[in-house]
Amino acid sequence: MTSNVKRVLMTADTIGGVWVFAMELIRELEKKNIEVILATMGKEVNSDQLKQIRELKNIILEESSYKLEWMQDPWSDISKAGDWLLNLEMKYAPDLIHLNEYSYASISWNSPVILTAHSCVYSWFSEVKGILPDNYWKTYREKVTSALNSAELVVAPTKTMMDYLNKFYGSFDLRKVISNGRNSKAFSPSEKEAYIFSAGRLWDEAKNIRLVAEVSPLLSWPVYVAGDYKNPDKEEIYFDNVNWLGIINEKRMAEMFSHASIYTLPAKYEPFGLSILEAAMSECALVLGSIDSLLEIWEGCALFVDPNDPEELNAALQDLIEDEDYRLQLSSLARNRSKDYSSVRMGNEYIKVYEQIKQLKTQTI
Repeated sequence: MTSNVKRVLMTADTIGGVWVFAMELIRELEKKNIEVILATMGKEVNSDQLKQIRELKNIILEESSYKLEWMQDPWSDISKAGDWLLNLEMKYAPDLIHLNEYSYASISWNSPVILTAHSCVYSWFSEVKGILPDNYWKTYREKVTSALNSAELVVAPTKTMMDYLNKFYGSFDLRKVISNGRNSKAFSPSEKEAYIFSAGRLWDEAKNIRLVAEVSPLLSWPVYVAGDYKNPDKEEIYFDNVNWLGIINEKRMAEMFSHASIYTLPAKYEPFGLSILEAAMSECALVLGSIDSLLEIWEGCALFVDPNDPEELNAALQDLIEDEDYRLQLSSLARNRSKDYSSVRMGNEYIKVYEQIKQLKTQTI
């Protein structure tokens, strides 16, 4: 069955998990012959990302390097990007707008707007630093609050993330939790090897890769880590004691997941965690930070540790290294749970709300 939505203008940053989310969703939209005008921000599309785009027939790429709203002094860029996006709407006449950034929800769109809230600065500070942001972030908070009240629908990938929005920006009307998803065909187990894998931006304290590096010398298995080591200000962050792979493409990531016996991410803040889902699809045993969002998704099929306690992480990892039966039990449970988070399910849920929002907007004109 074809959809009554034919064209979507979608924003995506090129730096983190939003890119993975956007590409996975666009692949599902292609199945329904929905064209996507992909407006990118943050930094230029890299060669691997460009290859992903070229593999799809339903994308028109509109590229920019405007700053993202969580970066330093972004507001001049945000204003310019808003004008650019309105011009794209005029040029392409989409059925709706799907935003993956907050600030643009409150500009003067003619089309209905769906906003996916992947994370936010206030919840990041609260969970990672244990404090709220200082007055520098006042404008950011105002922008997010306005966005949440401007969009026709706000989507979050977990109930935990939706609760953060209510806590830090006040109540708003139309909301829905749609979990992220991945195509399990891209992630499958092979013969497992005696190593631990972790992945995440080394410079992001929320991912807590530093803790993995701290316990690595104490473990009887090697630890491999993939991730970006340069923060947006071009500062370089490195950790000793791990086998660092740098930034690797999706194919190489899938290979690492496929052979890893254990995947660990002792995150302090992770509103969903796509890398964890990929590891679970690859039948890795999971050792994760004990935080609400990860418990929401993985409770009962992972080991959870205090993300501030290296001894607890070390003990959990070493226990799994030494107890093969327990490791295999956890890995099987994780893979079974991952079936709840397919890209097909995610795509169908988004298409359903696309159609509902378009119909609702049409009825009010």
